[in-house]
Order: sequence, then C-alpha cells, then structure tokens
Amino acid sequence: MCIRDRVSTQSTWDNAVYLENGEQVKVPKERVLYHTFEREVNMSLNLEGYANRDSLKYIKTYNLQDAATVIRGTLRYKGFCEIVRAFIELGLLESQKVSLEAAEISFAELIDTLLQEGLPNPHNISVELITPILDDQGLVSYGEKAVKILKKVFGNAEYANLEQTQLLKISKRILKTMKFIDAFDTSAQKLKNGGRTILEIFCDHLQKKLVYKPGEKDAVYMQHIFKVLYPNGKKKTITSTLIRFGTEKRSAMATLVGTPTAIATQLVLDGVITKTGVIMPDSREIYEPVLQKLAEVGIVLQEETD
Repeated sequence: MCIRDRVSTQSTWDNAVYLENGEQVKVPKERVLYHTFEREVNMSLNLEGYANRDSLKYIKTYNLQDAATVIRGTLRYKGFCEIVRAFIELGLLESQKVSLEAAEISFAELIDTLLQEGLPNPHNISVELITPILDDQGLVSYGEKAVKILKKVFGNAEYANLEQTQLLKISKRILKTMKFIDAFDTSAQKLKNGGRTILEIFCDHLQKKLVYKPGEKDAVYMQHIFKVLYPNGKKKTITSTLIRFGTEKRSAMATLVGTPTAIATQLVLDGVITKTGVIMPDSREIYEPVLQKLAEVGIVLQEETD
C-alpha cells in the first residue's frame, strides 16, 4: 500500500479547529468535508476548501496573536469534498478488516460487503428517480446497487434538507466516480485481501486507478490571504499565490517538495544554515536564504494588494 495515499486520504477526515472573528471554531471530523468554502485562486479557477486540522498552533509560530481570524485550509477542485464524503459514508476509510475470507477480491465485491439491506431512505431514492443518470453512465443493469450506494451516502443528517435537483447533481458525480473506480464491475482487477483493512485495500486500489495517463500533469495551488488593519485605520488585503504545473519529467508536487529540501541541504553543507536538530524553518537564518534560492529557480509566490 502507498503510505502517501493513505496519509492524504486520512487527512481529509480529521478534527479541525481555527480562529474566526476572535472565536475558536471546532469542527469534528465527521463534519469537516461538509464545512467547506469557495476560494477564487484567479479569474479562471474557483476551487473549494476545508479547514485542515489545527490552525491555532500557527498563531504563536508566526506571531499572529493580534489576528481575529486564522484559518489553515486545503484547496481542492470542486466536487472533491462530495466524493470523499461518499467514500467516508460508504465506510471506505475504516481501519477494520474486510469480512470476506477470499485471498483476492474485486473492488466491487468490497463495496458489496459495505452495503446493508434496509437502509433508511429519507430522500426516496429509487431506480426510477436516477434512471437518467444510469442511462448516461451505462449503469442500467446495476440500478439496485447504485440505489444502495446513494441511500447509504445520503443517509447522513447533513443531507437532510437537500433539494432533489441538488441530490441528483451530486448523485451523478458519485456514480460516475464509483464507475471509474470499478465499484460495479466484479470482473475488474483483483486486489489482495489477506486480512488487510478496508482502508489499506482501498488505498492500494486507488494507487492503481489514479496513475497519470500520457500527457496528464498535476498542479499545485497555494494561496495566502492577509487582511490587515493598520493603526491609522487603513485596511489592506494582501494575496500571495503560487500556481505550479507538472512537466513531462517531473510532477509539480515533486518539484515543490524536493527543491526546498535540496536547497536547505546544500545550505547546511555550505555552512549558511548552522542550526542543528529537527527544527521548523521559521527563523530568518533558514527561510531567507531558502526563499532566495527558490526564487532563482523560478519558485515564487505572486503578490497582489487591494
């Protein structure tokens, strides 16, 4: 199993706490992906985000004691949170072992073990209701299973007041995704069971399904927004944005993780950085030369002021 995929998957399902208008806001892990916000990175890109774990620890680190609002969030393409919420409701992020004893199982068979009979159906989801979606996705012969999946997902109380139009929109996205990851095809590639947990098998499956195709590249978006009130009453918003795309040779993630590490290592060897031990890069001795070197290789954040 890929540890990276497991950690990134679990990070979407953890408690969050942040500061908003002087008040601490605590979001239990069950609500984090329902507690989202929109973020316009630029004119052509509008993403969604959610609070990422503990934002309060950064207040002291970055000397933000006077700040009324401090939120550290994760940005994702729109629809991401709906899909991961579905994974959570289906039980795919659970650390319990699979109930099937077979040495190898398909992902569709794993899904079958997670779908109970007699699920509540507050939105009256039926094959008839989702027939247009089933036709569109080529899932007509899997109507009953699709209904079970949607009943389990929409059984969460967070969806209680969901209008039917929105329900069908989300349903289409969920079923399209579930088809892509072979949730209906029992003849698809088998996965090793061997007493592994549901999460381990799921991550192993995603690692195989989400490989980049020829010509596909990743993208990394980072944005810091500072709303400043000066002693003279003047207000200013400073937005700092980084957008990086992968290349044929190297992913954007590899570049943005590996390059600062390589630079810092070289600065240690050159005697520019003299601190030792496991330390945060929050001192000028570390971050100033690293940022300077990053700028020399074109890794910079673009700032705008309103």
